[in-house]
Amino acid sequence: MATVREIVNVIGRDALADALGLANAKSIQPAVTAGEFPAAWYPTIKELCEKQEISIPMALFNWKIPVSDNHTTA
Repeated sequence: MATVREIVNVIGRDALADALGLANAKSIQPAVTAGEFPAAWYPTIKELCEKQEISIPMALFNWKIPVSDNHTTA
């Protein structure tokens, strides 16, 4: 699997929304449109993908980039 849309289509919007505790399947659409899952969804999506023997690239999640220890703010 290479895209958010493909992952969502294989798992199913209803199943994904239910596993994530979302109000309805329409809550998945922003991730599909953006082409990225929220990073907080990773454990759930990883588990669902493992059950279906689907590879889930970590690049499909909007991880936060760590701030360097040398970074200073004014």
